Amino acid sequence: MTGPVVVAQGDPSQANSTITVAKTFCLVAGKTYTFTYDWISYGINPLAAHQSTYIVAGTSPVGTSGAQLGNTIDAPPHSPNGSGHVVLTYTAPTTGQYTFYFYWTFQTAGNYSGSRCYSGGPIVSNCQTYANDFAVGQVVVNCS
Repeated sequence: MTGPVVVAQGDPSQANSTITVAKTFCLVAGKTYTFTYDWISYGINPLAAHQSTYIVAGTSPVGTSGAQLGNTIDAPPHSPNGSGHVVLTYTAPTTGQYTFYFYWTFQTAGNYSGSRCYSGGPIVSNCQTYANDFAVGQVVVNCS
């Protein structure tokens, strides 16, 4: 992973926890842009994390408009650590300001009494229930 790295960690005690990281820039109509980045996930924790990427015209928040780029990447509970390289393309319909978003969602904690706190661990009466984590490297944008 190169360049600056962003790490997303959610608080599973909060319902529907989300984290958003955004980068705004100008795109030219009809041009195709390629976004590439590397990601890693930490999967040992008992709660899932999910990472999606979006492009939104202007600076509107994710969820009010925009298109998801690529598939959601999942870090299921008690899973092996994961990693990957993502290549996404987008053709701007109009010239103007666009915002590229990383959008993370985290499973909400339930009752974990009598469960395993980590993969392969002992069954315990109480454990801290953390969600899995994601890290992404610097996004590289190319235009063709």
